[in-house]
Amino acid sequence: MGTQEVFQEAERQYHWYTSEWRSGRLDLSGYRAAINRLRVNDAQDRQWMLQEGSGQWHVWTGDHWEPGMPYQQAAPPGPPPPPPPAQPLHSASRAPSVATPRVDGGGGTFAGGMLKYALIILATFTLFGCALLLFVPEFGVEGLAGVGLAALISFALMGRTLGKSWEGQIVELFQKRERLVSQFEDAPDDYRDVLYARIRQPSGKMREEPAMPGWQVGTYLRKPRGKAQIETVH
Repeated sequence: MGTQEVFQEAERQYHWYTSEWRSGRLDLSGYRAAINRLRVNDAQDRQWMLQEGSGQWHVWTGDHWEPGMPYQQAAPPGPPPPPPPAQPLHSASRAPSVATPRVDGGGGTFAGGMLKYALIILATFTLFGCALLLFVPEFGVEGLAGVGLAALISFALMGRTLGKSWEGQIVELFQKRERLVSQFEDAPDDYRDVLYARIRQPSGKMREEPAMPGWQVGTYLRKPRGKAQIETVH
C-alpha cells in the first residue's frame, strides 16, 4: 500500500471513530485513544496525526504540531470540452460505425472467482488431510471423507457469497448482541456486541452487514458478483 493510501485509510478510520463517538457508542477517552493511534510517517519519516474533532492533518516539526497536508489532493475536474460542430446535412461524409459494447453480466468474474477459491480450498484441505494422516495415528483413510465433506461445505458457502450482488447506502450504524459459541459443552453462554450497518438498496429494501472500519452513515457500498469483498464507492 502506497503512502497516500495509508493516509487515506487513516482518514477513513478517523471518520468511523468520530461517528461512533458522536452517536454515543464510544466514550470520549476511547475516542481520543483511538485517534491518537492513527499516526502515519511519510517518506521523509515525519510523523503526522489527525486533529481531534476537525480531522485536520498536523505534522510534528520537532517542537510543535503544525497543520498541513501529507499528500497532494486531486485537482477538481475542469470544464467539459465544447461539443463538436454539427455535421452539415448536405455533406456526403459519414462517421465510421462503432460497435455497441456488450455489458458483462458478471459471469466471467463469478467463474474466475469460484475457480480461484476452489483451488485455495482444495489446497488447504488437501494439506490438512495429509497432516492428519501423518501426525494423528488414530486418523484413518476413512477420515478423509469427513475432510472432503468439510471442503465441499466450504466451497458451497463461498459460492453463495460470490454469487451475491448488491449495493446501497448506509443509513444507520447500530450494535447487535451475538452469542459466542464455546468449544466446551458445559461452558456458560457468552455474548458480545457487534457493530452492524443498516443499508438501503436502490430498490428500497434494507439489508444488514457487519460494519467495517471506515464505514459511516452516508457511505455507499457495492458488493460485485464474483468477489467476496464489499467495496466502498467514493
